[in-house]
Amino acid sequence: MTSLADERHMAANPPDIDDLSLPDGYDNNNPSGFEKGWEWPFDADGEGTIDNASGDEVAKQDDLKWDPAERVYRLPIEGSPDELTYQRIDGEWERVVEVEGRWELAG
Repeated sequence: MTSLADERHMAANPPDIDDLSLPDGYDNNNPSGFEKGWEWPFDADGEGTIDNASGDEVAKQDDLKWDPAERVYRLPIEGSPDELTYQRIDGEWERVVEVEGRWELAG
């Protein structure tokens, strides 16, 4: 069980969407270090977004929502009933799925 301080920290510090693991068919569209430097001080194209296989943006950093009851971040996917969920496990944000009322690592 996590402490109240850990809970508050997780709620106030969401994972970086560019670093999250994704299922097949989605891409973080991470810009390279060069692209980030070239675009500085502005965000590089694609930073903080997720695209589907067609290249359409389907989620962005601001879409991540903390669920304090479940202790997960929920990420809705635009145009899809799918919702990705992430939980902090051993210091890393991992994609999880709910199985019989428990959170397990996504396949």
